Amino acid sequence: MNVKVELKNGYFKSNLCLKDRLIDTAYKEFISKDFTYKKTYLQKKYNYGFDRYSYLGQKDSSNQYAEDLLHSFVISEFSDPKTFPKEFQPFLKHQWTYLTDKIKQVELKILESLNIDNKKDIIRFHEQYIGYMMSMNYYPANINNEAKKYRLSKHKDVSLITVFPFGISKGLFLIDEHNQEVAVEASHNLIAFPGYLMECLTYGKIKGIEHSVKFNPKNKDKRFD
Repeated sequence: MNVKVELKNGYFKSNLCLKDRLIDTAYKEFISKDFTYKKTYLQKKYNYGFDRYSYLGQKDSSNQYAEDLLHSFVISEFSDPKTFPKEFQPFLKHQWTYLTDKIKQVELKILESLNIDNKKDIIRFHEQYIGYMMSMNYYPANINNEAKKYRLSKHKDVSLITVFPFGISKGLFLIDEHNQEVAVEASHNLIAFPGYLMECLTYGKIKGIEHSVKFNPKNKDKRFD
């Protein structure tokens, strides 16, 4: 399949529709374990980028705020794959490389479409220096906190491009150039938008996109980016 992307409502949408079965199974198995097991993989213990587990309400995570209503687990190519939990090993062995290769193709299409003076420099930077990490976010249902507006606070990712490889369900909002929240429509296709590194490399011409996940006490949800 030839990879295609189109700009729509401030974000990019691809024709790719990737399957999340392996990673979905892995994260369900991990998140269902007791806390004693999960805490052996706490992000704060490893303190290497954002890698590994952070839990709902945690005050000393580098990957999420204490008020965020989620559990997260981050995988990256900067850590030895063998150091991640056994639940993730099938995904890392059989799909990780394929997935990152597809994402690279999408990112290159996005970069080639940009109307900026230093586009070639950024493409060269992307080819030489960019690596990959993926955050798996689980938002539990039935959290008794009606005062909450967000499950995930407004923020910019540190990425060059943030990618949701398996699409997105309802609840994700982007902040547009008028500082207004724009809902991202649910889709099974890959979507993407610029992160803070893009803002830095383009000297502010292309802004990193602030985004959030709205609170819904009735629905549990998983997101992969």
